[in-house]
Amino acid sequence: MIAFNFFNKYFETINQKLNSIEPMLLEQAASMVRDVHQANRKIILVGNGGSAAMASHVAVDFTKAAGIRAINF
Repeated sequence: MIAFNFFNKYFETINQKLNSIEPMLLEQAASMVRDVHQANRKIILVGNGGSAAMASHVAVDFTKAAGIRAINF
């Protein structure tokens, strides 16, 4: 029963976070990525600590999955 309560709260939190995203801001971010790619430029991601790991993963995702040049620091 403890696991059930944990997962209910976890999925509720994820749902709240997803619903709080402004669609226009997401569209602007996607447009910026598309513009960078079309101009044959690269995305630079920066992070510190755990955010550095996230920046690294996102850079790899852009590069390998989407074919968009990206590096991280």
